[in-house]
Amino acid sequence: MNRVALGLVVLASLFFVGEASGAVTLDFEGVPDQYNFDLGRMNLGSYYADLGAANGPVFSPGATILIPSLVPAFAGPYPARSGVGVLYSAGFPYIDVTFTTPVASVGFYYRAFAGLHITAFDDADGLVGDVLGPGNYNQPVTAADYLSLSSSAPNIKRIQIHDTGNYFVVDDFTYSQSPPSGGSDVPEPATLAIWLVLGSIAAGVAWSRKRALAR
Repeated sequence: MNRVALGLVVLASLFFVGEASGAVTLDFEGVPDQYNFDLGRMNLGSYYADLGAANGPVFSPGATILIPSLVPAFAGPYPARSGVGVLYSAGFPYIDVTFTTPVASVGFYYRAFAGLHITAFDDADGLVGDVLGPGNYNQPVTAADYLSLSSSAPNIKRIQIHDTGNYFVVDDFTYSQSPPSGGSDVPEPATLAIWLVLGSIAAGVAWSRKRALAR
């Protein structure tokens, strides 16, 4: 089995695991430099949706990837929960996330100086719900708070992550079309690095075809 075929098998397995768990997690690792706050500072936008992420989450208006360990002001107070990258808002006190297909639950780990909200809306922009997490600035990484909001049906079309007048970062962003089975919080699945694998496989397939045509 060649490397491309093997990669496709691995990718298929990852998609199966994602479907079986009923949730998808974006860990903000390995994102291209143009979306990095210190490099390109481009809005993350439809990056994950374009890679084929379920429900097509689109981030706006100034959603970027920050690596706290490389920024002295963030290294201690705002560490990543897993890996090195976090979601950060460049120049705006909020981040909007719009789903192509509505979801039933969403949650993430966060760091905020004071407090942080998840406010959810349906496809008519009606309020589904709002939750507020306490400030956890400058806390050990093992004490990361998990903030979540869920509905009894997949009617969350858009969420707004917004602060109470302070900096915030988000990590391990998780969403599902299915309501949680045993409570109000989003279940915490193992992080699926699907999207990076997908990008790598796509590049491998293109390279293999180009090589074959050159022969």
